[in-house]
Amino acid sequence: MPDAFLQTTTHRSPEWWVVTIQQLIADASKPSEDPNHDQTDAGAWLKRLVDTVLDGLPPGGEYDGNMRAGAILSQALLVWYVRLHRAKWSDPRRPLELRQRAYEGWLAFVESTFAAVVDVRNDPVNFSGQEWDHPYSPKARSGGFV
Repeated sequence: MPDAFLQTTTHRSPEWWVVTIQQLIADASKPSEDPNHDQTDAGAWLKRLVDTVLDGLPPGGEYDGNMRAGAILSQALLVWYVRLHRAKWSDPRRPLELRQRAYEGWLAFVESTFAAVVDVRNDPVNFSGQEWDHPYSPKARSGGFV
């Protein structure tokens, strides 16, 4: 189930996160000279989103709080972004040429996101000093560090 992570860890659906982020953006926006786009304080809504994520973390527990907060934040932002971007390239009120370019950009982002998840080439560089041992290898070792 694609939405299992957010639902399980936050007890809130991906749709809740999309609506919440949209509302945070609206609250951090004010009219601009462009009648089609407001002026938004991105830092303000992002800070409120981080607070929402942190406020929802259960106390204690057997999890790394930094990893849990980062995972929830990244998933919430990802689902909001890909759904919003898709809505924009699907909007028939927008010029077709712009929609086609937006689709290409959306597709490139999705492909890049997938690559970021599965491309492990730089993990030993990013986390130097750590030993690497695949947990399903027949020769996997079991340590005591938790």
